[in-house]
Amino acid sequence: GESVKKLPEQLEFLHDYASAAFVIGKIDQTKESLQRIANNSSEYSGAARSFLTMISALDNPTEIAPSTLTSADKILENAPGNLAALMVRAADRLHKGNRNAAIAIYEGLLERYADFALVQKQLSYIYSQDPEKITEAEELASKAHTALPKDIDLRQTLAEIRYRRKEFTTAHQLFERLVRENPLSTKHLFFFGMCQISIGYIEEGRETLSQALAGGLEEPYTSEAAEALISTAFKPNR
Repeated sequence: GESVKKLPEQLEFLHDYASAAFVIGKIDQTKESLQRIANNSSEYSGAARSFLTMISALDNPTEIAPSTLTSADKILENAPGNLAALMVRAADRLHKGNRNAAIAIYEGLLERYADFALVQKQLSYIYSQDPEKITEAEELASKAHTALPKDIDLRQTLAEIRYRRKEFTTAHQLFERLVRENPLSTKHLFFFGMCQISIGYIEEGRETLSQALAGGLEEPYTSEAAEALISTAFKPNR
């Protein structure tokens, strides 16, 4: 009888642990705890399954299912501060181009949890696109990187920040490590190519830029890449 009585306490503890793990970026532990709760038929299992769905949706923020968005909206009607549902809503707003709505959600979450690694990651990316916010972007990305050292998107943001700060040698090193592990997007190929050219690897840079253009690079980078290819046509390597 005692162990049955203890079960709800253990599940409640696991749920609290999952929330804390989520905030500090321990996503695997979060999912593991939630799965354990979901596997137990209890008053907590439904909430755990829902939490799990939200977190899993954040793995592909550009492809969040409409049903998950509906669930998030319903949860937020009753619990406006629900972390996972707010993260899903913010990711959806950002994907649909409503940058300000996403920023408002992320900044609100960061006020509540200053070390929320996933929020730091998302905000650092958004801020990195704004020259006036580049210092804040770097601070947030560095903090998030401590909690999420293997996160590819975050490492790309850090490399992009270095590029935008014209720290081409460092940016080049970061992109070089990334390209060994995963194919770069056309935008990041563009940054990598521009870094290569800036530090004197002209031929390699031209090749990388051509690859980016062939892959469907978009403006404003297309014009910049074309200009760089023309201006380096007769330049020797360093």
